[in-house]
Amino acid sequence: MWLRIDGRKTDILLRDIRRVEQVLRDCAAGVVAIHYQPGHPHGFSTAIYAGEVYHAVAFHDPDGVVAALRSLVDPYPEPLAAALIRAFRWEVGFALDTAASVARRGDAAYVCGCAFRAIACLNQVLFAAERRYLTNEKGAVAIADRFPTAPSRYAERVTAAVTKLSGAPEDLTEALGLLRALHDEVLAATTLS
Repeated sequence: MWLRIDGRKTDILLRDIRRVEQVLRDCAAGVVAIHYQPGHPHGFSTAIYAGEVYHAVAFHDPDGVVAALRSLVDPYPEPLAAALIRAFRWEVGFALDTAASVARRGDAAYVCGCAFRAIACLNQVLFAAERRYLTNEKGAVAIADRFPTAPSRYAERVTAAVTKLSGAPEDLTEALGLLRALHDEVLAATTLS
């Protein structure tokens, strides 16, 4: 059951302030970790905490805790952008490379996992390049599609790649080729600091 406010699903996130502060300090220094967590198929990036704090609306904060935390991540820390871009630019290529030989054998399940991973990594790079916080995989492709650094028709092309994922080796290989083209364009549009 969801909490609904004005008909909208609403999350209430309870966080340990000391833990959040440490993670934000780490993010500001360019130290990010990613952990398995249900509901986050790409994984829970600790940079999500930065996005939650950045976008937080404090209904009651007499001690200014949220504002103090926000000051750690607003403006968007350059070391965080560099760390995310560096890590995920590498990982998207790795995911596509590891899927290539498996695609020729028709292993659709493995290729689908690698394809999702590649798309999620592309999103991470695009969000970081724009100095925007990615707080959830849901809707990230559509948001990234509007970024100046995104390849032309990014969302449309991601969808085309995903719809090619079938049990046929030639379809899997074509899907990976479509994602490889996006990878190449994102790498050309983003730089490492």
